[in-house]
Amino acid sequence: MDCDSDGFVVETSHGTWHALYVVSSTGTWGAPYPPAYPGSSEFAGEQLHPVDYRSPEPFCSKRVVVGGGGNSAAQILAEVSMVAETTWVTQRTPRFYARRRRRTCAI
Repeated sequence: MDCDSDGFVVETSHGTWHALYVVSSTGTWGAPYPPAYPGSSEFAGEQLHPVDYRSPEPFCSKRVVVGGGGNSAAQILAEVSMVAETTWVTQRTPRFYARRRRRTCAI
């Protein structure tokens, strides 16, 4: 990963992607973990953790890389991909967890 004058560059064995914003889906809500990466101090774009994500509107017509293989990344990708050019990157196959259902009690 590197930063150029147009934002963020991710080079992989499957190609090169460019983005102005990065959504980093790591850690947990209570303990967010923005990962360190080479060139991060020169990165001119914005890096967010899901705990800071509110809506897709700020990303309209932008190029965005969403990183992470869990539910948060997939949910953010689903929203942001409707308004922006997106690329999803993960270190391993995504893992999804079923939502817990709330139990209700009849009175």
